[in-house]
Amino acid sequence: MPVFTPDQIVELIETAGTVEGRAQSLIQSYMSRKYNSATAEEYSINGFCRRLGTLRHCIKTIYEVLPPDFAGLPDRTLIDTITIHVQAFVFNVFGALDNLAFVWVHERNVVGSNNRPLPNGRIGLTADKDHVRQSFPPEFQQLLRDSDEWFGYLEAFRHSLGHRIPLYIPPFTIPPEKIEEYQKLEHEAHVALMRYDFEGHTRLQRERDSLCSFRPWMQHSLNTDRPPIVFHAQVLADFATVELLGQRMLGALDGTT
Repeated sequence: MPVFTPDQIVELIETAGTVEGRAQSLIQSYMSRKYNSATAEEYSINGFCRRLGTLRHCIKTIYEVLPPDFAGLPDRTLIDTITIHVQAFVFNVFGALDNLAFVWVHERNVVGSNNRPLPNGRIGLTADKDHVRQSFPPEFQQLLRDSDEWFGYLEAFRHSLGHRIPLYIPPFTIPPEKIEEYQKLEHEAHVALMRYDFEGHTRLQRERDSLCSFRPWMQHSLNTDRPPIVFHAQVLADFATVELLGQRMLGALDGTT
């Protein structure tokens, strides 16, 4: 069964096509802004803007080399390419959010209760960085609270990617009711190869592979209760959230929200 309906495929591809212009618009807004703090400007231009460019490139590559209407089984090289871009995307989404927090802290001179600069470990947008959160305008604080579930998903993926199990994209899936048949054909293909029956080996491999299908899923490990995430849709949703937070951060910085 296809992962996406025809209408969903059209919507995904059309939305992915808007990322280039949306990213560039936000980059230009941050690059053209006048900053009071050189450090804030550094985190903005060389941090947040660069990461936006990376997110844009990752989405472009994912949709070009493995579009949502992809049919068949991707080869190992293609799986590796997508895996690398998905991993880079997740890391840079989190990095972009940290960059925004550093822009705010330095531009608005947010300090600790002792009037000393905040340690880097206390700067961020997540709920545990409560001192920074409380320094934002009420509207932005509410947006962050509304995003807490998303932050939780992102942190889980980032921590696993950085410290435990890297994100994994299964090269194929097999329906449970077909596993026994798959194993039988795999064994027969191996026997044919040992007999130098190359034609039979190729035929049996094709039969075996016909039982498989590709699903654009990403997950930490097969041994987890967490459901896999459909990465074509997720990268677009994550980009939209970064875009929204970036736009609202500009408003907070300039006192328009």
